[in-house]
Amino acid sequence: MNERAVSDATASPASPAPPHHRPESLFTAGARLGFDFAQATLEVATATVGDAELQRVSPSDDLGRPVLVIPGLTGNEKSVRRLVEYLCSRGFVATAWPLGRNLGPRGGETFETHLDSVMMVIGPMLRSLADTTSQPVSLVGHSLGGVLAREIGRRLAPEVDRLITLGAPVFGVGERDNPIISRIGQQIRGRTSYLEMMSGHAYGHWDSQSPTRPCVSIISPIDQVVDRDMAAIPVESLDPVVGPIRENVTVRSSHIGMTSNPFVLLAVADRLLADAESWQRFDPFRYFPHRLGPMVRHVYPPSPHAGQ
Repeated sequence: MNERAVSDATASPASPAPPHHRPESLFTAGARLGFDFAQATLEVATATVGDAELQRVSPSDDLGRPVLVIPGLTGNEKSVRRLVEYLCSRGFVATAWPLGRNLGPRGGETFETHLDSVMMVIGPMLRSLADTTSQPVSLVGHSLGGVLAREIGRRLAPEVDRLITLGAPVFGVGERDNPIISRIGQQIRGRTSYLEMMSGHAYGHWDSQSPTRPCVSIISPIDQVVDRDMAAIPVESLDPVVGPIRENVTVRSSHIGMTSNPFVLLAVADRLLADAESWQRFDPFRYFPHRLGPMVRHVYPPSPHAGQ
């Protein structure tokens, strides 16, 4: 663990407030969701065609680091299969969570109650994986799975190496997040709104000091489900002098296709291998020839969320 990390029990400054934007109509939200689905379909096709090239440029893990991958809302093991198989092909000991479809809190559950039930299964699994490999486990979570990964990282810090989230809300559901997804969640849970569920719980805030493990948030400027501003770790939490390692990595990807997009997969593998004792920011240019610089800058665009 990095020496700069502090105890999860340490009090931290108040969390920054989420950005505010005018809410959109369901018609516009539906159009955005359709665009995201179409983009994801293209990414899956591209991933299949470009698999050999991705394998050629991707880094390898020689230590067999364990990784647990958690799917997003309504996703299951199949939805993260591409990511799990890719990581295994690079030498990681990767596995998807065993809980089937991720439907989040249901039937009036609070987030904390739901997390308790998840921990009854994930806790022993994580400890067993850590014992079997003699290494702490990295957590990779997509969307709602990323929210769960952060909270698992809080509760099981000794068994966790780092956390990587893919399009996972940091502040909870915001006014620029797709309201159709909120309605799907309401139908599953039978609750009034996401904000009701998240009130007072970790799903609705970001604590700059906890989890104490390195946290990387992969965000996208074209995500049509969780707005980039809502999924980015606040810039004020990125200072390594005042807290644990934090990093935002921007990749041009749909939300739905993040677990298949080859450029996201490359970033995930790179960040899983980053040395926590001498952390360097993600540099995609090291994987591509100089002549592809414009393409790399398009896929991994500069971000106002990068910090100093």
